[in-house]
Amino acid sequence: MLRSVDVASVSISRMMRCWVAGRPKCFPRISAAIIPAITRSLMSEDSSSTLCGAPHNAEFERDRIGERIRQTKRAQKGRREYLGGVVPFGFVKSPDSRSLIEDPVQQAAIRRIRELRSEGLSAQRISAALKADGVRLSHVSVLKIAARAA
Repeated sequence: MLRSVDVASVSISRMMRCWVAGRPKCFPRISAAIIPAITRSLMSEDSSSTLCGAPHNAEFERDRIGERIRQTKRAQKGRREYLGGVVPFGFVKSPDSRSLIEDPVQQAAIRRIRELRSEGLSAQRISAALKADGVRLSHVSVLKIAARAA
């Protein structure tokens, strides 16, 4: 059995969907002044003051959480912190795992790749030369490193 609160939520929810969809004539007796008030209530920080119920709150909260996560990731990237994932060649995780530090052996290999590439060697030949030096990299990895270093 529907309570009057349930009916009001459904009606307001339908009214907002119609308004957003550009069909304000769905509810002709509602003045245009009430729509901004309802919108402000839906967008308020206090989730108890929303009128349309949990589905709209959940969507709004999901968007807010997503934006906060993106802001945090941008800030971490700006501070050059390690964000997870595969550690790029030439670096290792720091002991606290919050940043990357250069690996001297791999950095020397990167410098060698740049030198050999500037001499005009192919990726396969660079890979073979590195293998002779004790660094095992595929020609595909050599191309990616050379592109990143350029």
